[in-house]
Amino acid sequence: MNNISLYTKSGKLTKKYRKMRCSEIIRSYEVDTYFTPYDIDELNALLGSHFVFAMRRVNETYPNDPAHLWVKYDVGDLMPVSWNNLIYPKSERQKRHNAMRYSIADDMSELRNTMGSECEACQAKDNLQVDHLVPPFVQIADEFISKHGEFEIINNDDGAGWVFADADQEAAWIAYHASRATYQILCRSCNASKGAK
Repeated sequence: MNNISLYTKSGKLTKKYRKMRCSEIIRSYEVDTYFTPYDIDELNALLGSHFVFAMRRVNETYPNDPAHLWVKYDVGDLMPVSWNNLIYPKSERQKRHNAMRYSIADDMSELRNTMGSECEACQAKDNLQVDHLVPPFVQIADEFISKHGEFEIINNDDGAGWVFADADQEAAWIAYHASRATYQILCRSCNASKGAK
């Protein structure tokens, strides 16, 4: 079991084990194939959820995601769900930061197309990403919340996750971010190692 502890001291399944097992179940299916009732029951037990249908789908935002899950509850249509967030719930601050990142995603994609063609740290030419230089994104986001107050967010049912509930607040954030952010181009590996530091 890859040296992952199965139970906590209180006798509950560990989060690491639950994550590993959910990934195994999802990845065992071909894309666009409905899961068996047995596997849905196990997923529900692992996630504390109440899905009635589930299937593995291609993640259009992150095509390399090997365990993208779409589910159906008692009512409604099939929809994407972040099963990882059911195991590791986000704090209110993290949810707001997600909404803020989502609202500038298109701007960041456009910016990526106008910047350099190699990583500024290692000169790699593949998997390049726009990275906030100074100040970092989290600082800009927290400054905005400090100045403007905690804004309302909603969980968008199209799979985007947490988004701004109010378009005017979102526009104010986009303008504030644009006035504060500076950027660099890093490859995925350098960006990840920068974050780890």
